[in-house]
Amino acid sequence: MTLLYPIPIVSLAIAALALWIVGRRTGGLKALLAAGYCGVMITSFTGGASGGVWLVEVFLVLVGLFVLWRRPLAAGRSRSITFWTHALLVVFLVGIFVGLFRYDPTLQGLKAGSFASVAGVPLNWLMAGYRLAVLACIYLAFTIPLRYRIDHAALTQCLRLTWVFAVLLAVAGILDYVGVADLAFTLSREIGYERESLFGFHRGALGMLSVIGIFLSFAMTQATQSSLLKAAAYVSAPVLVVAMLLTWSRSAVVAMAVGAISLVLTQGGPRALRGLVVTAFGGGIAFILLAQVPEVRERFMLGLSQSAAEGSAGRIPAWTELVAWLLHRPDVLVTGCGFQNFNYYVTVLSGANPLRGAHNSYLHVLTEFGLLGTAVYLAWLTALVRWLWSWRRSCPTAQQRALIGTFLSLVMALMVGGITLESLVPSRTFVPVFLYTLLILGVLVSYCRTTAPTTDLWPRPARRWRVPSPAEHRPPAGASVPPARA
Repeated sequence: MTLLYPIPIVSLAIAALALWIVGRRTGGLKALLAAGYCGVMITSFTGGASGGVWLVEVFLVLVGLFVLWRRPLAAGRSRSITFWTHALLVVFLVGIFVGLFRYDPTLQGLKAGSFASVAGVPLNWLMAGYRLAVLACIYLAFTIPLRYRIDHAALTQCLRLTWVFAVLLAVAGILDYVGVADLAFTLSREIGYERESLFGFHRGALGMLSVIGIFLSFAMTQATQSSLLKAAAYVSAPVLVVAMLLTWSRSAVVAMAVGAISLVLTQGGPRALRGLVVTAFGGGIAFILLAQVPEVRERFMLGLSQSAAEGSAGRIPAWTELVAWLLHRPDVLVTGCGFQNFNYYVTVLSGANPLRGAHNSYLHVLTEFGLLGTAVYLAWLTALVRWLWSWRRSCPTAQQRALIGTFLSLVMALMVGGITLESLVPSRTFVPVFLYTLLILGVLVSYCRTTAPTTDLWPRPARRWRVPSPAEHRPPAGASVPPARA
């Protein structure tokens, strides 16, 4: 086990530590947001992303040691989304034991060149231990922000920080693309797309992280009162969009387009119609400009002249094979193959799919966690959308409605991106992106609890069947009591 590409790891670790020290009461949270922009693995006991350890996971453990003793605020308006997030974590935990049960000893022979055991620990328990560590980091990513009191000022600071690092990542991506510096820091690059990764992130993961950065930058413009920051964010928007396009991720482009339309529609009224016209006009201009760049035209426009199977880069045939395999394996359809076990059980051992992942969040969840796990996953997404929509409707000011509407549009973008990527599940190289998504969700929940700690968006109906207590039957003091009937 060796340290992989220490330059970005050390640089972002120093930046995160500095933010932790000078960040005052939300310093630990700011350190996590900074560490989330490093996709280079610190180490891996498998020699690949299936057993990787990232910088954000190290900081999740360190910050958790200092803040988990704090008591979170009352659930208030966030009771529903907190419940379903924890339910999803339980599904992940059950999936770890399912993967341990479905372990095939032939895997040890296949992976003996990379590892067979560490300190005498068998491979099956080693894999289960690693997955438990990943699940612990997933739990910390959502739970740590709940230990902070995120008011409007703290939320604005967090959004400002994410905007700064999103711009830095975008500039680094452009410099890497034009050949000024090699900033990929990745173990391998796909043939045909030399500049396909940055700071260790997989191309698809980097694309979705770029989408998150764009929406969070726009959210900053809704939260801050500084005209200078708003102007800087709007000026940086083209840089962020260009960097997203240079990730070559078509899923990110589709997710961004859907999220932008959702953002326009959430404004409501005549502004929605004007926004749709402006979005269509801007999209047409971007389409014409992209057609002038040969490499971009080859990547994003060639699919228009291809069949659906060819344009999907093998996804549709792989989905067909996966569904057919699941229909012939009712045991996997019911219980799943286990948490992060898709590559080993489906691709390596069963040969049922040519891809290392489903390249679809929903099929991936169905394969790893079965029908019950998929139901919980869909309930989590539904609760998330419903929670944000209800919260937006109850906001007293237009500024808050626009802010929450931006986060709602981001969720819609990630859900659409999950159709062709595992953007909303902790699958292999998407672990850092999923951790970052849960971190932002935790910040939102804490902000909701701080701004409205006692009012529930979905009040529970009164239980009419409850039998009144004797104290409730007792008449108030001073009231006349009618005489009993003979």
